[in-house]
Parts: sequence; C-alpha cells; structure tokens
Amino acid sequence: MPESDVFGAATFYSLYRWKSPGRHQIQICHNLSCSLMGAEPVIKHLEQKLGVREGEATKDGRFSFIRMECIGRCDGAPAMLVDDDYHGNLTPARIDEILKQYA
Repeated sequence: MPESDVFGAATFYSLYRWKSPGRHQIQICHNLSCSLMGAEPVIKHLEQKLGVREGEATKDGRFSFIRMECIGRCDGAPAMLVDDDYHGNLTPARIDEILKQYA
C-alpha cells in the first residue's frame, strides 16, 4: 500500500493522533449551531488561555484540544466535552471556570 494512502486515511479521522494528547482532552464543537452561537471566539480564548493551538498539548501535559464537527448538543451551543463531561453555553469566563475543575 502506498504511504500516501495510509497518510490520507490517518489524517481523515479525528480519532487518530499525531502527537500525544494532554491528560484532559477537550473536544469543542464548531459545527453550524455552535458557530452561530459564538464557537470561534470561544476557541480563540481557549487557545490563548492554554497557550497552544488545536492538536497540541499544554507544556504541563494537562490539556489538549481539537475541534469536533458535532457533539450533538445544539441546545447548549457553543458546547464542548472535556474528557466525557459535557459543558454548554460557553463563554470565555465560563471556560475559565470549567478548566479549574480539571487540576
């Protein structure tokens, strides 16, 4: 099998990781409902707060985050999962409070 086919398949699926994730994995929705309700400013705040970009882990290895197409919680948009915990109606201030829970 050509290496390019393997790379193409592996980069298509979000569950394959190229770098080690943080202890707490944040999955933030950026699909239509979440985008309309402010996902992009929330994602930018998360990048600044953690000091990393999508797919990277923080220096202390505590957090990493990726964008997800949908987590199925449009009623609480913008929304995210931290590990398996759902958090909705996100704002920058709410994100700061949520992250404190994951020491």
